Amino acid sequence: MAQLSGMTKANRTRVAHSHHTGASELLQTLQGDLDWVVMKCLEKDRTRRYETANDLALDVQRHLDDKPVEARPPSNFYYFRRLVRRNKLALSAAGIILMLLVAGAIISAWDAAVEQRLRLSAQEAQVRAETAANQSREIAQFLESMLQAVSPSVAKEHDTTILRQILDQTAERLSSLQDQPAVEAELRNTIGVVYTALGQYQPAELMHRRALADRQKLFGNQSLDVAGSLANLGDDLLQEGKLTEAESCFRQALAIEEKIFGAEDPNTATCQSNLGRVLYAEGKLPEAEDLCRKSLDTRRKLLGDNDPSVAISLNTLATVLEEQGKFTEAESLERQALQTRKNLLGENDPAVAICLSNLATVLRQEGKLQEAQSLYEQALALSRKVLPPDHPNIATALNNLANVLWDQHKLEQAETLARQALDIRQKAMLPENIADSLDTLAAIKSDESKSAEAESLYRESLALRQKLLGEEHPAVAAALSRLGLLLEKEGKLDEATDLLRRCLNIREKTAPDSWLTFHSRSALGGSLMRQQKYDQAELLLLSGCEGMQLRIQAIPAGSRHFVSDSIQRLIDFYQNAGRPDEAVPWKKKLDDFAASVEDASRQR
Repeated sequence: MAQLSGMTKANRTRVAHSHHTGASELLQTLQGDLDWVVMKCLEKDRTRRYETANDLALDVQRHLDDKPVEARPPSNFYYFRRLVRRNKLALSAAGIILMLLVAGAIISAWDAAVEQRLRLSAQEAQVRAETAANQSREIAQFLESMLQAVSPSVAKEHDTTILRQILDQTAERLSSLQDQPAVEAELRNTIGVVYTALGQYQPAELMHRRALADRQKLFGNQSLDVAGSLANLGDDLLQEGKLTEAESCFRQALAIEEKIFGAEDPNTATCQSNLGRVLYAEGKLPEAEDLCRKSLDTRRKLLGDNDPSVAISLNTLATVLEEQGKFTEAESLERQALQTRKNLLGENDPAVAICLSNLATVLRQEGKLQEAQSLYEQALALSRKVLPPDHPNIATALNNLANVLWDQHKLEQAETLARQALDIRQKAMLPENIADSLDTLAAIKSDESKSAEAESLYRESLALRQKLLGEEHPAVAAALSRLGLLLEKEGKLDEATDLLRRCLNIREKTAPDSWLTFHSRSALGGSLMRQQKYDQAELLLLSGCEGMQLRIQAIPAGSRHFVSDSIQRLIDFYQNAGRPDEAVPWKKKLDDFAASVEDASRQR
């Protein structure tokens, strides 16, 4: 109705004619009871809305029948007016007589009323302006609630295709709100959030960039709305692998939140958790852990344990701890997060699927493969139930299950799932996720003794990671190591040595105390040994093997074979270098290590 009131006279007339009525009659129709009906639909308190669609339909029918509507607060005058409208003929004569009686009084009071209306006109105009603004905000909120139906967390188990088309069409028509920039920015933000939930990160990024620019223009650079847009944009950039810009967005958002709310506030804790996520992705683990612990402590202190944001902090911190080899604490946190999600959201929610997958990943690292496989299967089944078939989370679930099947040498099943994951990720054009799937397929092909195919896949993965992350990222180091080890196995020693040396250089810069760095030393030493460069190889082999043994608790169960590999390299080195006596104690260490691994496997 507010939109109709703001139209030009010509446009109002055109709209009215399309409804077979006059402009003034249409305005009058939309005022009054229909206003109350709409406002009841938009009530923030759910208990004050219509309970069912049928209740709404009945109230509209009451309006059409000139009966009192339930949406409007009752009054004697209101009921009398409705009585008149239902009994026009019977009361018309009485109305005429009454009008004659009061006509004189009306005329005598007219002059005084004119002066009073002049005084009130300015106030009335202000009230009308505020009412129109409020109605615009209510319309925006109503549209937001409609758009949220597209989100997988709301449209569980239902096909969202049609709703996604509505979302696309709504996004295309936002330019019609140029005269209401705050409403346009709010809707762009909402549409972006829904696109993100659907895994459509590129259109989400476009929406959030536009919303951010509009809000900065409207509210300045230090407002809460701007902080929200920065965080939403940062999340899209993180999903797309644009880590440097994502970190910048999250840091700006955190600075705004800390300035407004202080250090101990739920909003600040959210920003800390978000920044921790991107720092983890960048391999900046100590700072990520510190921020995630602060976020979790604040949320628990202010919100209690049974809160959705606490579950998010538990997940994020567990992921960071897992990367550092702190598996026991990580598993405990993941189990807490899963239980909290189930308590709050029920069993059939996308967030529960993510928690199942996260817990399974920790269990896989601990070597608990059967339990990990079961949880991965549950996560995949739930994701397929509540998400669109091309959602990136389904690809992640497929790839995770493929990896744990590969661990158990179930290569045919693993390859089928990995290819399904790769197909989804290639369609979504998410480079880092594509690289993950390529690595999984390459590992499977290597175990099938299809080295040429594995090499091609590893090279493609390395190229993607270098383009996306630069030359010094930990994920690039891992890709260099995988390809280098395969090339060494194929006898391509010059290139293998170069790749393994580059990997070691990155790891010594970014994580000098990590077991992975010592693994890289051993691997490089092995390649040099095969080239008979014994003087360069020995120190690398010794320091690599000893470093991994000292950090054995931080090494995932599925990667502890690297320790035995490093011991075997030393045995080979002393035999090849003509010093067989020095190989004897290392043979004993290899036997002892193999026995300890077997004992640990039986305990699991």
